[in-house]
Formats: sequence, C-alpha cells, structure tokens
Amino acid sequence: MPVTERRGKRGAYVSYKLGFVGMMRTELESDRWGTLKKMAEMGYQGFEGDFLIGTTDAETMENRRRLNDLGLECISLQCSHYKEDQLSATISNAQRLGASYIVDGWAGPQSDDELQSLTEQLERMATHCQREGLRFLYHNHEHEFQPGFGKGQSECMFDLLYRGTEKLCFELDIAWCHFGGVDPVTLLRRCGRRIPALHVKDLADDQRRGHFSVVGIGKVNCFGAIEAAVTKGANWIIVEQDWPGLLSEYESAQASMFNIREAGLYPSLTGRI
Repeated sequence: MPVTERRGKRGAYVSYKLGFVGMMRTELESDRWGTLKKMAEMGYQGFEGDFLIGTTDAETMENRRRLNDLGLECISLQCSHYKEDQLSATISNAQRLGASYIVDGWAGPQSDDELQSLTEQLERMATHCQREGLRFLYHNHEHEFQPGFGKGQSECMFDLLYRGTEKLCFELDIAWCHFGGVDPVTLLRRCGRRIPALHVKDLADDQRRGHFSVVGIGKVNCFGAIEAAVTKGANWIIVEQDWPGLLSEYESAQASMFNIREAGLYPSLTGRI
C-alpha cells in the first residue's frame, strides 16, 4: 500500500496515509463499490465507516478482500462508551476488516465526577483494544476545549482526559478544535504522540456552527496541522467535510485532495500522481 509523504521544513520525509470520512454519503448509498473505486483512483487510501460489515463473517472478510484489491483500507469502526457491551463484537469486526482503530465519537460529562468515571471507562476500553492489537481513540467536537472542570472549573475535558489516561488515544478533528477556541497546531505539537489519526476539516465561517468548506480554503490551519501531526507520527490524515457546499461530493473530495497536494503533499514514488 503506497503512503503519502510530506517534505518537512528541514527537508525530511514523513509518511502517512490519506483517508476520507463523512463526505460521500449519497454516492456510497447509490453505488458503494463504484464510489470506492473512484476514490481509490483519485488517490485516497482508506475510509472510516462500518458499511462493509456483512451479515456473516465470511461476507465481511470477502468485503475486505474486495476493498484491499482496490488499494483501500478500512481505517476504523465506531463503538461508543455508551455501548461498551458491544466493544468485543466491534473489535472482531475490525479485525476481519483489517481496521486499526476503534473510535468513540462523543461524550458530554456534566460534572467532575462524571468526567472521572468517563476517564476510567475510556482507559478500560483502550486497554481492552490494546490487548487485541488495536487502538481506542476518542474523537472530539468543540465542547471538549471549553473550561468547566477541575480546580475552579478552569480546566477543559480534553486536557483532563489526556492527563488522566495512558492507553487512550485521540482522533483530533481540527475544525472542531479550532471552533472550540484552541489552535490545533499548538495542540498537536503538545499532544500529537497520542493522535495517530487526524480529521482534516475546514470551516468557511468559524463564528457560526456548521459552516464547512473544502480543505484549504477556510479558516482552519489545515496544512500546518497536517505537518504537526505527521511530525509526531500520525498514521492517517483523514479528509472530512460534513456537508458539501456548492460542489458535489466528488468535486469536494477532489478539491481537498488537490489543495493538499498544492500545499506540498504528494504520493510516494510508488503512489498515484
């Protein structure tokens, strides 16, 4: 599987893979395999989602074979901490599909006690995943960066989760991080060793919630975040756009890809141009 490489400020090469999520919903519903083939031809190397889990184990493993034949990987599956009893089954499906990560996409504790309980639970789930050769990631939105916990209610959920765990890792969504008032580049330089997967998403308007854009033309320092993440060892840079704007889903995916390349990202010699 070819990787994408970026020449850093000192000229060193850092490698990672480029994935997508949440931007091809309509196309995947109408033509799953045709859409995956087009995304692979475009230069994407993986995706997040559970739509290749079959009704039998054999069907799931056949889907993995077809996916890998296209040059794509399943990056992760989701399992919320609200459904911890489903973690073992999710791990089994991830192993059949060849995914490396299990992701929890949301938590909203309202007190220090609730946050402490959540911290212990996420670390327990991360430990379970680690025993099975996977990593458990927590995916942020904006509220994790707002003060409201700890001494004087001055600390944020993200920092307390980070400091209170060892095995738990994170899937940083840089758009929500930015919208929450934190510079994702600064955060990645501080915490990037535990952020193996990055959601690269841009904001057309960072004062109103839910106004997204193609990567590289909005308010978020997407390219600086990519460089900071891969310098810290991120394995996957995952392009996301929650809702397309004036462009179609394919056009949005392609424009983000082109902007990333134009910023100095390019495939390895064995990859696509």
